[in-house]
Order: sequence, then structure tokens, then C-alpha cells
Amino acid sequence: MEVLKVTITDDPNANPSATIALDKTFTIEFSEPIRSDTLTISGDFPSIRLADIVGNSRLGNLEISDATHAIFVPDKKLFGGTSYNLLIAGQADLSGGIKDLANNAMAEDFVFSFTTVAWSGTKQFGAGANTLTGPSR
Repeated sequence: MEVLKVTITDDPNANPSATIALDKTFTIEFSEPIRSDTLTISGDFPSIRLADIVGNSRLGNLEISDATHAIFVPDKKLFGGTSYNLLIAGQADLSGGIKDLANNAMAEDFVFSFTTVAWSGTKQFGAGANTLTGPSR
């Protein structure tokens, strides 16, 4: 079994080297039906993990939409101008990897690397004239 592709929910033709919006969800499509019990986003060795470039994991929710699709939704907006990796674990990973219905694990990890758009908008923090530029929420 292998991962066919990782697509951005509302733009399936997105260029992986393009910048990604701060509030994106990620649709993961597999080449064949998968065992839903092997899709995890928590614990010491999750099979799906979103992390910034220095390894800080981002929490989120995982929805299994059908036997070949999963959707990862970060629980908060991503940080602007930041590089991330979305890891889909293969059998070499300590999680045991994502497996198909015949219990075959993916041969190797799949990593989708991207950078988010730069921050925009401003927020005032505390009293005085100090303004920090950051995402508007």
C-alpha cells in the first residue's frame, strides 16, 4: 500500500511548494482501503503527525471520510510564515504504520512539506503604542 497523494481540501491541484493558508485542512488519499484503527494522531507514535520545522507537533482532529480518505483538521490556525511537515507514517515508523485491509503497512513514510502564508493584520497587546503584527483572529 502507498499514499497516492495529499491534497489541500479546497484546492486539489495545489502546488506543494506554494504557500498554504493558516486555516487549511488536509485530505489524505490512499491507494487502497485502509484499516481505520491504524490511523492515529495522538500518543507517543502517531501515524499522522503535523509538526513545524523544529518538531513542535500541532494538535488536531482526524476524520475518516471513507475507506481511502482521511481528513486532518488542525485545532488552531497555523502560524504564519512557518514551515511544516505533515507525516504519514510507514512501517519503519515506531507506530507500526498505516495498514491496508490485508494488514500490509505502507513501505515508507510520506512527508508533505509546506510553508504557510505570511502573517497579516495587526493586534495591539497591552497599553501603549506597541503593536505586534500577526494573524487577525
